[in-house]
Amino acid sequence: MQESCEKTPAGNASQVVEVLLENDLVSGFKSGDKLMVVGCSRCFLPTKGSIFFNTMAIANNVILQNANFSVQRSDITMCRKLVEKEKDYVFELLANSIAPSLHVDIHIKNAILCLLLGGVEITLNNNSHIRGDIHILLIGDPSVAKSQLLRSVLRVAPFAVCTTGRGSTGVGLTAAVTTNRSTGGRHLEAGAMVLADRGMVCIDEFDKMSDIDRVTIHEAMEQGQVSISKAGIHAKLNARCSVLAAANPLGGYYNQRKTPRDNIGMHDSLLSRFDLMMIMLDVPDREKDISLRPHVVRIHRYRDPIEQEGEVLPLNPSVDVLSTKSVVHMTATDQLDSY
Repeated sequence: MQESCEKTPAGNASQVVEVLLENDLVSGFKSGDKLMVVGCSRCFLPTKGSIFFNTMAIANNVILQNANFSVQRSDITMCRKLVEKEKDYVFELLANSIAPSLHVDIHIKNAILCLLLGGVEITLNNNSHIRGDIHILLIGDPSVAKSQLLRSVLRVAPFAVCTTGRGSTGVGLTAAVTTNRSTGGRHLEAGAMVLADRGMVCIDEFDKMSDIDRVTIHEAMEQGQVSISKAGIHAKLNARCSVLAAANPLGGYYNQRKTPRDNIGMHDSLLSRFDLMMIMLDVPDREKDISLRPHVVRIHRYRDPIEQEGEVLPLNPSVDVLSTKSVVHMTATDQLDSY
């Protein structure tokens, strides 16, 4: 078992502990599941050639705690009060609550809010599957707050996992087959997208990943699962998560004389899996810079962003509102076809 990312103290790596399951607890869980284990820790004799004792937790009870957030009556009451108070501006209020200290295009915040709310997962009668997860790629010049947007989403998302393109590989994002130090057997270790099942993954510096590593996430983004066939292990792991990736264009800056495809420099098979590609440019504009100046000064003076940006929701209510998305199932109407 690995410690969950959101509970790991800042600056520390997630701790790993081996757990021994017996009798009816065996084969009841899969990689990526979130568990609470009750048991006792034991020491075992070291293996041949080692001077260290092996520690292992002997489980007598395991409780599955996957990211199926239970919505309380108080959450629904709060959402109803919010709709009654801000009937015509609920979506705008939620969008402004995402990174209120950042002065970015409101359309980008609207897109990220749609990602957080998610779509509706549909399985048709012919067993064809339509994913409900939304994937967004932020592509743009340096210093346009792409990384800050990702960090802000991590704070408001009910469940999210963060990683970087330079520090991640294809198997690190999906799943890897490793060798057990004690028994010498092979087992699966879940990657970031499997650990974020029913949540979201934030990938910074997405352009720094190699093309070979980016190919491995195609199945996870479109099908919502990861298939493994290695070392005698054949498994399918759920990876039903939304992807929010940030990348720089080829050459560092976006060249407006080239097409978006030439600037991004990624394969079409990968770009087709992103529902939205938001281009963020740092264009020299005197009037825009003058309008941005009061916002920057106010942030450095630690003033409340509500003074100019309008009302925003505090952090905890924002998380509660986004957690209620699991009880809302939207349907497409006839008006959508003519929109």
